[in-house]
Amino acid sequence: ILTLALSVLTTSCADPDLWGHIQYGREVIQDGVLPTQATWTFAAEGAPWVNHENIAELMLAFAFDSFGSPGLIATKLTLAILLLGLMLHVARANQASWTAAAIVIVLVCANMQFHWHFRPQILTYVSLATMLAIWHRTFGDFRLHDARIRKHLIRQQAWLWCLPPLLCFWTNSHGGFAAGLAILAATHGLACLQILFSTGLRYRVLLINITAVTIACFAASLVNPYGTGLWKFMLDALLLPRPEISDWGRLELFTAESIRFWALLFVGVLAFGSSVRHRWIQTTIMVLLLWQGLSHCRHLSIFAVVCGFWIPGPFTERMRLFLHRLSKVDPQTRPVPSRSFAIPAILILLIVSNTARLGSKLSSVDVDRNEFPVAAMQFLHDHRLTGNTVVTFNWAQYAIGCFANDPETFRDSRVAVDGR
Repeated sequence: ILTLALSVLTTSCADPDLWGHIQYGREVIQDGVLPTQATWTFAAEGAPWVNHENIAELMLAFAFDSFGSPGLIATKLTLAILLLGLMLHVARANQASWTAAAIVIVLVCANMQFHWHFRPQILTYVSLATMLAIWHRTFGDFRLHDARIRKHLIRQQAWLWCLPPLLCFWTNSHGGFAAGLAILAATHGLACLQILFSTGLRYRVLLINITAVTIACFAASLVNPYGTGLWKFMLDALLLPRPEISDWGRLELFTAESIRFWALLFVGVLAFGSSVRHRWIQTTIMVLLLWQGLSHCRHLSIFAVVCGFWIPGPFTERMRLFLHRLSKVDPQTRPVPSRSFAIPAILILLIVSNTARLGSKLSSVDVDRNEFPVAAMQFLHDHRLTGNTVVTFNWAQYAIGCFANDPETFRDSRVAVDGR
């Protein structure tokens, strides 16, 4: 499952923002301070700079400067293994079958593939996965009307205090922390309502603890170089229309690529179809995330990650129910124990095949000449053409990377819009 999911998820193409992220992190490492103003733009020279991706950019810069492209590849692969490992762990802990886990996780990877690049947002997905794993440890499967699960929650509630330091890390890694806090507030609020409706104030200490953790998580988001200024920047950025950025556009529902979305949605509806009443907290959160994913295709990956943690368990229940009914229709249908080596052989073949597919994506970071002006930047370098340079929005940070890579030639070169 892991090799198949990694081969589906992993891409080797350079992202338009990769070079800027590396350069911004490299400057912080070299100077020892965070810049307070935009550094690579001539059109907005001196504009205040609030960077919401410091940890991610330091990570990318360190990986690249220390180990080159293989360092970037290894970093992204390690984070992918962590993400998928947490999914598999929670799926098996929820008694999901290997088959159900494989189907859901591969569909999750297919829906995340477009957004799993060398970018800070991958730390949002890993942070979200960690938060979901902590919730699994604490809340179980969220069926808090069950007295046994509430007793489990009482014993495990201390794990919730892992969330504030996680949110502090997340806040300084990527702007997706705002979505994380929204999901956390909604989930904790619904959990408190479920406990309150089920038991009244009998578990008020538990309610107070969940509320305190929620407040602590919001307070942890203020532990950053800008304090409340980061939140002001985030609010301004979120309210700003972004027609030029396709990630913020609506999800295209009727294209060949949208098949992966419909497949994941089908499995999700099938899994939760008969248990919405008992899993209403998870259902509510997933519906809200689905709405956001449809409104902004960038958020589809967040919906997919949550599906990877919450769907395998109930999907297994539906599969077992279907097989049980099938066996009633045909009593002669029984699983026949096999002593052949066919299944191990097939599994080994799949692992080898998937690893080979994955290996071909781990050799280098590809820069597509159809997407980036590679020859044009080489022309500028060869002819020593320097100065203020007008490039398209998608090429800006590639140009910054080229200028920074040859400071002697491009010492005075700047771009109009640097991606911020």
